Amino acid sequence: MSNNHVIVIDLGSSGIKVSIISERGQILVKELEKWQLISSEYGIATEVQLNEIEATFFTTIKRAFQHAKIEPHDVSAISVISQRIASVFLDDNGNEVYIGLNNDSRGLLTDFEYTISPEMRSTLAQITGLTPTFLFAPLRYWWFKEKRSELAKKVKKIMTLHDWAVYKLTNKIITEPSVASATMLLDIHKRTWSKDALDFFKIEEGMLPEIKTSGEIVGELDTNIASALGLPTNIAVVVGGGDTNFGLLANDLTKNGDYGLVVGYTTPVMAVTDNVLFDSERKVWSGCHSLPNKWVIESNLGVCGGLIDWFCENMLFNGTTSNKYEAFKSLFQQAPIGAHGVKIRPSTVIMDAKNLTSQKTSAFIAFPSPILPHMKPVNISDFARALLEGIIYAIRANIEQIKAVTRLSPNKIGITGGLLHFSAFPQMIADTLNSSVYVTAHPDGSQLACAAVAFKSTKHFSTLKQALKNLIATYQIKPEEKYVSDYNESYMDWIEFYKATETWMV
Repeated sequence: MSNNHVIVIDLGSSGIKVSIISERGQILVKELEKWQLISSEYGIATEVQLNEIEATFFTTIKRAFQHAKIEPHDVSAISVISQRIASVFLDDNGNEVYIGLNNDSRGLLTDFEYTISPEMRSTLAQITGLTPTFLFAPLRYWWFKEKRSELAKKVKKIMTLHDWAVYKLTNKIITEPSVASATMLLDIHKRTWSKDALDFFKIEEGMLPEIKTSGEIVGELDTNIASALGLPTNIAVVVGGGDTNFGLLANDLTKNGDYGLVVGYTTPVMAVTDNVLFDSERKVWSGCHSLPNKWVIESNLGVCGGLIDWFCENMLFNGTTSNKYEAFKSLFQQAPIGAHGVKIRPSTVIMDAKNLTSQKTSAFIAFPSPILPHMKPVNISDFARALLEGIIYAIRANIEQIKAVTRLSPNKIGITGGLLHFSAFPQMIADTLNSSVYVTAHPDGSQLACAAVAFKSTKHFSTLKQALKNLIATYQIKPEEKYVSDYNESYMDWIEFYKATETWMV
């Protein structure tokens, strides 16, 4: 049993990531191939270049398997997690017509978008948990109908990235609720396709995948695919789901009032609920957990880890250091809490989904005058710390927003994701929230949770809880009382600055 492994395919904002994971939670190898993107229509219509995407997908899987140096019979299952808002359109022959990631806003360019009444927007939000319409699959489809009508006629299937990967492995077209609820076509109350939404957007139900439950075995690896990858055909392909939802599983966040943070390129904040909760102001989203009979409320900060990448690559090191993250860590730790008064608002990071198009995209920085003789001049370390604190304060603000909707105070807060590479980061969150937080020992908690689901599905563990415990180490971080007051004061200053800049015109 100790030789068993699963292949986890993670389709994220940056590209295709494939990991080989053992039943003890060891990630033997991780291979990444970046998406090749093309954009048009004022830069907001962005899609994946299709000419080599299938070859890239399978090459990345094969490379990971070869680098893992294990035998084919040591792989028992393959499963998939993905970003949720991405869309894939297929033609009658199963070929890709379009793949768009979560940054594709082409729906905003449709005439259809401006014919939707406020009443219908509200109805759609109550059924699907989502707003605004332009961000999701139906309006992307309408863009093709209006702008590329001949291509639109070829579209026969609409699916998510997760579904596309499963299809490539098995030739079966299925989906699962945590990703399907990000299409704006799912009735999240019933976990079935919404007739009202389909009728409104003029989409036939036959264009959509069959809905399965996370953890179900779709079938075995397609014979031709198995041969090309050098794998046996009896490998189980297991239904996965949304990457953020699996981030919740990584910290066993399954109870009503559990809160989870997946701190990566973007940072969604989610609370688990026992029933569908709807935000009447439509600032936050509702959706399905990957577990049956569980739902989530989400308040998303948007780009976070990506901001640190930008700061390191363009403002600090410009390729002059081999480890930009260690250099950034050393820099921000030189500055005190509050960063000597430097405050950064990195665009709009407190979610307000209903007003997404009217929100400011400008970033604002406030810092003391560097020339007044009685002021201590700030330096680059203060800017680095202010950027990280701005992200952490935005996390607190989004948690407060969810609490206002759900009236659920967090009974447990879990963290996973790439920003855990900064060891000080979870402690700063605990101090800012004045609450204990539970942290995955490995930043790739979502991938490990996906592996745990696959191992449970293939009978390596009797329960999911046992599988998660066996694969994922977590630890608790308590707030340090001596810093809580300083972080609270700094947060209050930041939130006042944030609110003030909402009215600034640039």
